[in-house]
Amino acid sequence: MASARDLRPRSSTVINLSDHSLSPSETSLLEKGLKYRIPSNLNPPVTISAVESSIKSFNLQEKFSIRSMVAKNLSRPFRPPPNHLENTITLKKLKLRKSIVITSDDSTFLPITDQTSLSVVKDFRTSLLRLKKSKNISPEEYTSFTSNLHSSAYIYGLPKIHKPEVPLRPIIAYHLSPAYPLAKYLSSFLSPLLTNYNNTLSINSTPHFINELTALKPDPAYTMCSFDVTSLYLCLPHELITDGLTHFLQSQMSIPTLPQP
Repeated sequence: MASARDLRPRSSTVINLSDHSLSPSETSLLEKGLKYRIPSNLNPPVTISAVESSIKSFNLQEKFSIRSMVAKNLSRPFRPPPNHLENTITLKKLKLRKSIVITSDDSTFLPITDQTSLSVVKDFRTSLLRLKKSKNISPEEYTSFTSNLHSSAYIYGLPKIHKPEVPLRPIIAYHLSPAYPLAKYLSSFLSPLLTNYNNTLSINSTPHFINELTALKPDPAYTMCSFDVTSLYLCLPHELITDGLTHFLQSQMSIPTLPQP
């Protein structure tokens, strides 16, 4: 976070594009990555509740193993890691810098109002209540699905430092969105279908991509090129996605029974 004209290299992983000159402690903390959180003493009831909610679909052996591991960790006394106090103070100082702002393309993302958020939550709760009353979902599942209703997803950006003017790659953290618990539940039904689906047009990983390329025997006159699509998934029409998913599910020999709203 120094200006683009004053990129004084301090780290191989932290690129400073702001007017704020990072201190060594700030650089060291940022080097730990976006997923790093400062360790703190666990709250047993909150931790147990979160774990139980996450392992509902696991088998008994897996549940026993995870519960044993969690109980073992909760029984240990909390020992702050080295530089714990320094990292805590550094993080608070960084969060207080209101001049560091991440923006996004308003042609793809639009701000939401409190009224919009409340309307979405109301519709979502109404649909879940209907499923609960018709006994398509249990009271426990209803409680789990509504656990995030008072939260909302947030967006942040990762700078593409290899591109001119360092544009941001928008990342939406959906784990706090109201529909996230329900999405996890539906994933347990749909994931096996996708795992067993043999799609010759999909690339699963970088090694898969390399294997496909090395197996090609193109004509010497051919030229290979790639295309970078802007906001591909965000710009797909919703009707096209739902129609595609419906066609896919109807083409399967065995479809799990899903609750109907």
